[in-house]
Amino acid sequence: MKRITFELHDDLHKKLKLLCYTESLSIGHILRQCVSDFCDKHDAHLIELMISDQSSWLTLGVVLIAR
Repeated sequence: MKRITFELHDDLHKKLKLLCYTESLSIGHILRQCVSDFCDKHDAHLIELMISDQSSWLTLGVVLIAR
């Protein structure tokens, strides 16, 4: 699992925090769902990221998988 840090305006953070509290959900749960929905909407599940470590060099390969 990876950690992501980003900035959010105070007023929006307060709204998010209160809505999550009233719905008995964590902010992390809501943000993970938002990212998942965004990726599904844009067919990002068709992209597979392959990360391999070769001789102390990190190689990032992107493979597009045909439907």
